[in-house]
Amino acid sequence: RAIAFGPDGHLYVNSGATDQVLKYDGHTGAFLGIAAGGAGMDGPVGLAFGPGGNLYIGAALNNRVYVFSPSGVFLRNFFCGGSFSASVGVLFDAGGRLLVAQSQTNNVLAFDPLTDACLGVVASGGGLNIPIHMILAPDGNLLVGSFGNDSVLKYDSSTGLPIGAFVPSGLGGLDGTHNFAFMPDVPVPAMSSWGI
Repeated sequence: RAIAFGPDGHLYVNSGATDQVLKYDGHTGAFLGIAAGGAGMDGPVGLAFGPGGNLYIGAALNNRVYVFSPSGVFLRNFFCGGSFSASVGVLFDAGGRLLVAQSQTNNVLAFDPLTDACLGVVASGGGLNIPIHMILAPDGNLLVGSFGNDSVLKYDSSTGLPIGAFVPSGLGGLDGTHNFAFMPDVPVPAMSSWGI
């Protein structure tokens, strides 16, 4: 459901059916063990590394964010109250806030990762329907995958207001928006260097 390289260079993978985050060698892919699990975590979807190398996990089925230390010790969990539902994708923004997509209430919340204080809704509207994962665009604005209408929506990162569809509904056959990434601009070698 989510994969990320950690600050230690290893690969971390959410295992939704076992309610764990598994750790693999970042060079060989060898299984290194369970990086996080237990403590009632149910349905891990998002994962992000935050202050102190701690692992932040959006657990959809119990609507909480779980925090584990780099050594896998459960530290705490938190949420924003019963009026928000299904914490999924998690992302740290440029200001250090933890953003958490709420797939059933169709918004994105912000938290202070040091105090766990809920800072309220930072993105909603604009047709957002079942947000799952998010990413910061190169221009600093927030892109949110809208699973329910097969699109990627853009929000002003300072005001939270919708800017519009970055990828319109179903463009190119897009169906069920989950995770996405930006690739750096890398010059493509001339075809002559490919031996063609």
